[in-house]
Amino acid sequence: MRDGARRHASPNAGWPEAALAAALGVALGGPRRYGAREVGGVWLNPAGRPPRRTDIRRGLRASRDVGIAQLAIYAGLALL
Repeated sequence: MRDGARRHASPNAGWPEAALAAALGVALGGPRRYGAREVGGVWLNPAGRPPRRTDIRRGLRASRDVGIAQLAIYAGLALL
């Protein structure tokens, strides 16, 4: 995760994208095409499998769970 996050074009988006790729066991990113233009990109978790449609739901659940945990931590800190 650390390696992919550091090589990502965005210093902020690399960390959560690399963490999600590792958590889901999928490879994300890499080169992609926008119309006729190809854009390079680093692979996050290159050893992972190609993502499937079911990984979208799994990723959304993981994101929700992390958000809930974050709120719980903030609430706990607010009580200190």
